[in-house]
Order: sequence, then C-alpha cells, then structure tokens
Amino acid sequence: MRNPVFGLAGLVLWCGAGFADVPIAMAQVERMNQGGGPARQLAVGTMGIPGNSSGATTTLVAAGPTTVAREQGNPGAPIAPNVDPLSTFIRPAAGAPAGNIEIHELQSELVPAPVPVAVLLPPGYGASKAPFPLVILLHGGGGDHTFLSDRMKGLFEQAWAQGVLERAVVVTPSAGRSFYLDYRDGSQRWETFVLEEVIPFVRKRFNVRADAGNTVITGISMGGMGSLRMAFKYPQRFAAVAALEPGIAPAMSFDAIELQDRFWRSQALFEERYGKPVDRDYWKANNPANIVDGNPAALRTSGLKIYLEVGDEDAFNLHRGTEFLHRKLFDAGISHEYRYIDGADHLGNTISTRFMYAFAYLNQALNPPPADDTLQSLHRYIRQLERQAGLVE
Repeated sequence: MRNPVFGLAGLVLWCGAGFADVPIAMAQVERMNQGGGPARQLAVGTMGIPGNSSGATTTLVAAGPTTVAREQGNPGAPIAPNVDPLSTFIRPAAGAPAGNIEIHELQSELVPAPVPVAVLLPPGYGASKAPFPLVILLHGGGGDHTFLSDRMKGLFEQAWAQGVLERAVVVTPSAGRSFYLDYRDGSQRWETFVLEEVIPFVRKRFNVRADAGNTVITGISMGGMGSLRMAFKYPQRFAAVAALEPGIAPAMSFDAIELQDRFWRSQALFEERYGKPVDRDYWKANNPANIVDGNPAALRTSGLKIYLEVGDEDAFNLHRGTEFLHRKLFDAGISHEYRYIDGADHLGNTISTRFMYAFAYLNQALNPPPADDTLQSLHRYIRQLERQAGLVE
C-alpha cells in the first residue's frame, strides 16, 4: 500500500469505518478501538418521537453529542460508541452547532433484517417548520450505519457551520459488503431496499422535502459505486450524485476486469451477487459505465448533476475505474465534475477535505446559481469565430 497512514492496525480500523471494500473482523476492530476493555454502558431513557405515527416508544441512548434512538421491540444489544482514527481529523469546527443522531431499525423482506439506519438531524431541526433537503450517504464495504453516527457527523456539522452545505437530514443504512446491489438470485435486494424502503421511511417520519430536486446521494468506495448505479439508473429521483473513490473497474464486461482491479474481491464474492456462474449480462446491467453507454441521452437530459473524484495513488487502484468512467461520461457529452487528486490514497488525511469539496458540489445542486450574464459577450465572440472558421453556419 502506498503512503500508509496508520500501518496495518490503522488499515483494519479504517476498513471498519467503511473506507475499503474488504472483509474485516468487526469484533477485533471493537477490541482495538476500546483497548481490549469492556464496552462502555450508557444510561437509557425513553420518550416519544414527534412524527412517529406508529405510536411506538423510542429508546434514546445518550452518547456524548450523539443521541441514539432504537424502537422498542427491537432493543438489540447495548450501544457503545467506538473510537475511530477518523475522528482525529473529522471533527466539528470550534463552536459548530451539533446535530442529533437517531438510530432506527427497519424490518424488511428484501434484505436480512432488522437493518440499522442512522439519521442525522441538523441543528435547528426541531424548531424549523420548513422541510429540509435529504442526503443519502452510503458507507464503504465492511462498514455500517456508524459511518455516519460515529465518523461523518462532525464533518457535516463543520460543513453546515461554514456554509459549505445547506443543512439537511442525512441517512445511512447498514449494508455490509452488499455492493448495494439486488442479488441476481433475488436473495437480497439492497438497491430496492434503499430506494423503496429507506428513502420513503425517512420522508414519512422526518421533516424533509420529498422532491427529487432536494434529494442527493453520495458515497465512498463501495458506497460510491452504489450511489452511481442508483443515480444513473434512476436520474429522475435525484438532483445530484457525488461518488468518492467509487469501487468500480475500468471494464465494459466482467471478463475484461484485470486482476489489479479485483485482487481484493474474490470470485465467490462476485458469484454471490451476480450469480454462479457470474451472469455477464446482469453484471453489465449494473455496471455504471455500461449504464452510461446504454442510454447516454437519458443522463444528458435528466439534469442530474454528477461528481466524481479519486486519488491518483488509490491503494485499490480505483483511480483506474474512476478515470475510465470519467472518459465514458466525457465522450458521451454528459456534463459532470471530476477531480483526480495528486498524491491522495484510498485512506488518509485527504478524506475530510475531499468530502468538503463533494459537499460544496451537492450544495450547488440543491441551490443552483443564477445564470452568469457576464459571459454573454464572450459567447457571442466565440460564435463569431466559429462561423468564420466554418465550424457552424
């Protein structure tokens, strides 16, 4: 691995944070995070949550600045926060108002359930009558909902405090290493779960705007792959997608994937998701580059804003797949923003700054700037030159 930050132990911890699509022993991570000691028990109280039409009582668990909510009937194990190396540089700005985290468990017939779902409510949520935009944040492979509750919460608070991103409700479901994919055999339907159960749940329970113009999706690594797939398949559902170092390969067919682009994913992993043997057509139907190639006009005319980024020293070689997708979009005439970051790896100190760039892009999609009238004279001059050169009549 190039430019290691934490060494092997740090890599395991980071993977637990969801930044790498690699399998990990979560129990080992918890022991490392807590120094091998017992999990810290937290005081528990109960209260009703406004907007809970089911009438169920919700248990709130105080965890410092984080409040964890769990509906009774699915109490699960005691909740204990983990200490993660990400917290050393993703933290709220001094004096930044704190948001509030709720953890809900969704029952579903689409995926193994119950599924923990973290929801971050921005500062001022309870006092606001106006609905908020909705941000779907997808964690990386091996991660879970704590990617938002324990790791990204502070960065969202910093972005809100600095005006980088409009205050929004943020949701992260736990999806393991599912690729956010509907499995070929129908045994697990993670894409459908996110689109048809998680998003409707948040829209019904919380004060969010329900239109596509105020709904954005973002993710990192495996979450970047999942966010691209959903947004490209259903561009009418989102205002924007921002994919950070997405877990995609530079290939248009499964057999064209080179070993350097899949050494960290076993054949068995692919077969569980895409069929055994791998259904090549099903893989194509769910590969972002093939989706672009199959119907570029739909993306060009949808108005979907697209943001891609990756470090040029990504340890999993994801810069190859991201650059490949960028070229596909470019050649198809699909407008997008692309950042190829000098010296950045899959992990490390660049991540927080890179997320801030992505937040700024999403904010512009949620709040489109007015047309730039200062460019009119330039465009008239360019058209004149094009006519003189014979490019246009």
